[in-house]
Amino acid sequence: MVKIKWDKLAKESLVEILRYGSLTWGKRVAKNMRLTIKETEKLLSTNPLMGKNEPELQGNKLQFRSLVIHEHYKLIYYYSTDKDILRIVDIWDTRMNPANLKQRVR
Repeated sequence: MVKIKWDKLAKESLVEILRYGSLTWGKRVAKNMRLTIKETEKLLSTNPLMGKNEPELQGNKLQFRSLVIHEHYKLIYYYSTDKDILRIVDIWDTRMNPANLKQRVR
């Protein structure tokens, strides 16, 4: 199994999404979102290349991948084969301008 690490930006995004979800749609919805993310982590730990290459981040030295976790959110990550570590770098709100993703994830 691949070890998964969360970058600071991803942790901040997660907290904001869960806070917003709890205030807007209720605690149950926020809890379900967290469970979905946990399940996605489990899937990625056994198959780190299951997400698709993230088109907005092409040309970086790291091969960023993304996996949709909700109609409005996707996990942005990369897998380091030599260290066998998957780093989640962001949870991207797909309603935002895709061009801004390059500025956010470096």
